[in-house]
Amino acid sequence: MSSITRNKLERLTKATDEQISSYCSDGDKILTDAYGINTATNNLVSYRKYLIPKTEVSPAFENHTYALDEKTYKEYALKYTWINVAHVNATGIILRHISDFGVCKSNLKYYPLDKLNKLDEEFYAEDTYAHEDNCAITKNGTYILDGDSVDVYGYHDPMHKDECAITWSDHHDAYLLDEEVIYPEDDPDTAYHCDCVYMHDGTAYTTEEAAFEGRIRDYHCTPDGNHYLKEDPKDILSQFTIGFEVEKCSIDGYSECGDPVDEEALFVGWETDSSCGVEGITHVYGLNNLDEFTNHVNSSSYVDEEASSRCGGHINICDHTSTIKYWHIKSWCGLWWAMYRKRLRNDYSGANKKVCPYESRGGQRYQAIREKTFIGNKQLFELRLPNRVRNGEQLIRRFQLSQTWMRCVHAFATEDWTYSTKRYTDVVKGVPDWAYNNNNEAVKAHLKATTNLMADVPPHIFNRMRFLIEESKEPLLESYADQPLGLLTVIRLTYAFQVFIETERYSPLTDSINNAINQYL
Repeated sequence: MSSITRNKLERLTKATDEQISSYCSDGDKILTDAYGINTATNNLVSYRKYLIPKTEVSPAFENHTYALDEKTYKEYALKYTWINVAHVNATGIILRHISDFGVCKSNLKYYPLDKLNKLDEEFYAEDTYAHEDNCAITKNGTYILDGDSVDVYGYHDPMHKDECAITWSDHHDAYLLDEEVIYPEDDPDTAYHCDCVYMHDGTAYTTEEAAFEGRIRDYHCTPDGNHYLKEDPKDILSQFTIGFEVEKCSIDGYSECGDPVDEEALFVGWETDSSCGVEGITHVYGLNNLDEFTNHVNSSSYVDEEASSRCGGHINICDHTSTIKYWHIKSWCGLWWAMYRKRLRNDYSGANKKVCPYESRGGQRYQAIREKTFIGNKQLFELRLPNRVRNGEQLIRRFQLSQTWMRCVHAFATEDWTYSTKRYTDVVKGVPDWAYNNNNEAVKAHLKATTNLMADVPPHIFNRMRFLIEESKEPLLESYADQPLGLLTVIRLTYAFQVFIETERYSPLTDSINNAINQYL
């Protein structure tokens, strides 16, 4: 190989054929007209070029542009063709023969062989090469052209487009192997990977939700519902939302996962429930949006389905401003405890009867009222104490009672003491005159029991509970229209349970309070 000094290179730039020949080595196989910067400081050049006679060059060189060390150069003259130089040392240029170069299949340009990869002979002719920048490496360590490679979903390494039968998937934005393609029932024109669908009874669906649309789902598999809100910044109730869990023995006689169920405006869906049968999850409603809730309840037939004594009717209330804390709620629970007192001994709703804030999140799951979760700055409370929902009218009344409850709790949390200054003209202290309309012996007995109890009810508890009862007048009268003595019992026990809730743990209750509620604890 020839080594040519810089001075000679400069002189050869415009040399004649005869002059060039005098510097050849190894006969006429290499004719050199290389030039460039190569100083005694050992600074290496960014590129080098050399010429060989056109007669010795493959026809593929002609009339092409060649990439030389990340730069592109055209042919210098008709007679000569530029080719990349392999190595530069401090004294000159060491040249390589044309046999040290190969043609890249993708662009028909010549590159040094150490820049080329041999392509997989399964897909290309023998001894076919491509520049390393134009290649993709397969899982077997062989090379294919970038333009022939495809990314297949589920596989880390690319594959040749002719390697397997493949199908493009808009859902995955990638190719799928045909043997792994499935077309879901609810999106039949789109290819999905077989591991990315939900199977039910041998049929593929895009999601579990789609698979169980119009069917009873498994427990806790109902998707999130719609939010029916009513914007009104002036209404305190607009900051709260409410949803119900309505347990029934069955729906249209069905109670198994996968059984059919009709869609109704009130319910997101139905799911299995081991304690009862099935459970309907309502959509979410603004607590100030009673009208829309009422319309949806009235349009539902399922809300009137049979419910046994094992069924419950949980109420979930979310404060979207995080104003309400658990200890605020504690001060206003007496009415709920009185109305659903028999559920205080139920294994699914009787824990944390004294509404202890320290047990609300870390304690037992089946609490009478539980701080369920935090969602950003929202707080969600689940009242588990209410019993079965017998019909739509009863569910609407529970919505109304929840409205009154949250108004009172919010006033307490924001230090609105209106409830403490309210005065009443009750004939019997603590019992609203509207709660009874005769003085028969049974009524008198209830009134006397309440009078005896009042002596053991602290004023601050009396003020709160009397206010709550007054504000709940309409739904209470409707709830106990056929049970006038039942209403008087609820009123008396509202005070007794609130005293119990606020009495320190292990502190004794008075005889009147204890006798009133002990059978339910």
